[in-house]
Amino acid sequence: MTCDAAQPFLEAYVDDELDADNSLKLEEHLRSCDSCSQFRKQLEALRSVIAAQGSRYSAPDDLRRRIQADLRASTRSTARREKYGFDWKWLAIAASLVISAIALWPRPGQERLIASEIVASHVRSLMASHLVDEPSSDQHTVKPWFAGKLNFSPSVKDLGARGLRWWEDG
Repeated sequence: MTCDAAQPFLEAYVDDELDADNSLKLEEHLRSCDSCSQFRKQLEALRSVIAAQGSRYSAPDDLRRRIQADLRASTRSTARREKYGFDWKWLAIAASLVISAIALWPRPGQERLIASEIVASHVRSLMASHLVDEPSSDQHTVKPWFAGKLNFSPSVKDLGARGLRWWEDG
């Protein structure tokens, strides 16, 4: 291991946060490298100074009371759960899931009903009167009809000029 590779691991090594494999590699490097070993000693000295002279603050009394109240409430909840054998909150969640599953489960014959509705819609779309929604070859009539139905304006050709009159009866 080189000094450049060892430097990022030294602080974790001093704080005992390094895994065994990297600790062994770093210890081997520290035995052979005086500069990294000296840096480790400086980190350990800094750590001991901070531990001895570092500022320590105690929690405000209000915070201490709130934490103790939350702990008591949590203990009561745990005691109630132990008394009844389960937590009612989870029972309510499970019940709502069961009710949702029952409400959304397909009923017998529902697939057949949906299939028949799909077929009926398809047949309706093929009906002769449906094939021509705007019976005109005038582009000033057809283009506005497309305005709310498409994201673009299609070109409209006048097929009546070629003798095609499929929108007329007869």
